[in-house]
Amino acid sequence: MARFLRGYDHEPEYTADELESRSKAAVSVCAPAECSSVVANWCQCGCCRAMPTLAECVCCRSSELTLLNLKESRCITADRRMQTVVLNEDVLAVMYVQMVRDTGKQG
Repeated sequence: MARFLRGYDHEPEYTADELESRSKAAVSVCAPAECSSVVANWCQCGCCRAMPTLAECVCCRSSELTLLNLKESRCITADRRMQTVVLNEDVLAVMYVQMVRDTGKQG
């Protein structure tokens, strides 16, 4: 029987300690002006935007896994694979159909 691709199959998983520490971390909401000044402090690729919470303020270059896969691109959003796999409407449509078939749920 053929194995179908499933989203997040190859994503790293958190350890119990990491999950506990993340759940204890306070998520603080920033004011728009505060986020703008914060971006310069945490963005390493030059493409990040201010996010609603400090927990979401993460640059692609802060992940070792991302850095290993970024060869010619400065930012993951500019990488050709990101354009093909994540931002291509046809690929997303196929994956959506597969998800509906697998889960029986539309969403």
